[in-house]
Amino acid sequence: MIPLLLLLVSAFAVRQHDEEVDSRDGNTTQQPPPSLPSTTDGPEEWGILDWHGCEMHNNMTIVGIRSLCFKSNAVAHHCFSVLDVEDDKEQKAENNPAPLEGAEPGYADVDVNVTANWENKDLLMLDPWLHKWVPVRIRNVEAVSITLRYLKDYWMWYRVKRNTRFRTFKPKSIMLELLGDDECKRSTGAKFTLAKVHCVSSPLKLEGANMEYAKMISSAGNYKKPVQEHKRFVQAGKTLGAYWSWKEYKNPLPATVAGLKAWAVKYLHGYPAYKAMTHNCQQFDTGVYQAVAATPIKAERRQSTKMFKVFESMFSGSSQSSGTTGSFKICECYCKSSSGFNKKDVATRVCIYDWACKQRILFLNKNQFR
Repeated sequence: MIPLLLLLVSAFAVRQHDEEVDSRDGNTTQQPPPSLPSTTDGPEEWGILDWHGCEMHNNMTIVGIRSLCFKSNAVAHHCFSVLDVEDDKEQKAENNPAPLEGAEPGYADVDVNVTANWENKDLLMLDPWLHKWVPVRIRNVEAVSITLRYLKDYWMWYRVKRNTRFRTFKPKSIMLELLGDDECKRSTGAKFTLAKVHCVSSPLKLEGANMEYAKMISSAGNYKKPVQEHKRFVQAGKTLGAYWSWKEYKNPLPATVAGLKAWAVKYLHGYPAYKAMTHNCQQFDTGVYQAVAATPIKAERRQSTKMFKVFESMFSGSSQSSGTTGSFKICECYCKSSSGFNKKDVATRVCIYDWACKQRILFLNKNQFR
């Protein structure tokens, strides 16, 4: 029985939980109570779309897709979609900065003394602890520190020292992944695990040796094993195909980052709850891969939904949290709530986190920051 369970666990898509994360100087900042009607304890199941890391690049065109996987712990694998992107012809003519020489990603360094250089822009930051360039967005520049958000998570703000380096970049790839965020409860008392689709841009084309960079920007934890290609690169079509289970999809969405956003919202309305054995990261990755490919592709989904569905309840209650992190309640929507239905005409909701959401931010006492 133990070997069988180990085999089953090793086939799971990873479940992700946002622990309370210390800021880089040993302190934390958190979101406020919701300014919009809460999604918590409603009759519907609901999911999260985290589009902070891709919103600035919605006009970019998808040119191709590959699938990558890495070990998230000793037994579980996490699989996700990598989409290569480029500007359209007009954008290329208007904004085509020359890349810096050498292996470092990005373009010119940013002078943070000029607000226009960083306000409402995705930038790369040279992480002072990891010594790697990672995508961030600056919220505020103060006398001795800078407040910012790492684009690998959707709700925690951080502070770094004023002399931290930043530079501009254009994405070469974007990464799209599905994770189980937290266990929440409907008004009926039934529990479910929030499904979260996370999109983030990469300054590197995530192929070959650059595939390891995916661990730097993924919301999922990672193990020591290297990132591996699960499905080979294929060219993208002009439009996005339907997810494999969709019955209605009469007007295909364009193969752009904005089109992918609308596609992901539709997916989450159909599957707002993360299911370890069925509606998981590998199923989602396969669906995205098939939807983007220019020609029909048979791509086997790793778990058989019928075979393993009987084991779903064994793991659905294994969330590491009650849905509350400090004063921040994961099971409440702090941004835009989208209403919809699944294929059984059951009402569902999606909480959309993007930069169009005017979120109020509360910080801890400034004296607590070093």
